[in-house]
Amino acid sequence: MSSARLREVPKVDDVEENLEDSLLETGKGRKNVSLIFKAAASGTYILSVMLIALMYYALKKYVSPDDPINWASFALHPLLMTLAFGLLGPVGAATWRCFEHGLGLSHSLAKFIHFSLLTAAAVIGVVGVADMWVVHENGASVQVSKGWAVHFQSAHSWLGISSLIVFVAQAAGGVFTFYNPAVEVAKKQAFMPVHVFLGSFALFGTLMSIITGILTLGYRGDNQSPKDVLFKACAMIALGLCGCLALIYAAPKPRA
Repeated sequence: MSSARLREVPKVDDVEENLEDSLLETGKGRKNVSLIFKAAASGTYILSVMLIALMYYALKKYVSPDDPINWASFALHPLLMTLAFGLLGPVGAATWRCFEHGLGLSHSLAKFIHFSLLTAAAVIGVVGVADMWVVHENGASVQVSKGWAVHFQSAHSWLGISSLIVFVAQAAGGVFTFYNPAVEVAKKQAFMPVHVFLGSFALFGTLMSIITGILTLGYRGDNQSPKDVLFKACAMIALGLCGCLALIYAAPKPRA
């Protein structure tokens, strides 16, 4: 193959970036950075931090006030799942567009940050489920005496485990495809729409799981007690994250 022909072969990162452009392009004549994009990106980072901070405070004050939040404790599960899918997941997903197209980072560095945050979210999510599995095993006799299954007792748990499976499979598929030099460029191109769809599905599914988990913790209240208001605030922040993330991908993509 001639040197001229070799120079015509696109780099993998260039192919991914160009394909993402074709998937997410929303119109011509856009400003450098849209106001909607800035607001959505800022909202994602701010709400994610608020959510994990408020969740930790609520769990420590109302769920585990006297005991540490450690392994095989009930409070560790919601804390880890909020860390994974209320902070790392949304920030990792937003990073793909915000860091490269908003802050001007290189495509390779933005991809690495995206990969690192979402991989960490997947690992922490698995650990969070394992913690609750142990908690239920330790209280199996109590669960059975109430007429409940030992595991997967609620709609929250079914929604959560389904979303986690998709999230982990999506992360593994992304690593195998986009970090594997043996995968042909054409196959990377073909997989990109699937990657985008599964990532969005998993992201919103895990946020829904957080909201239903908060419903399990807080249930109903008088809209006045600090505990009731705090858990409802956490649920509304998670809902706000859904809106911010949707806007990030719907808004015109900025050019750094």
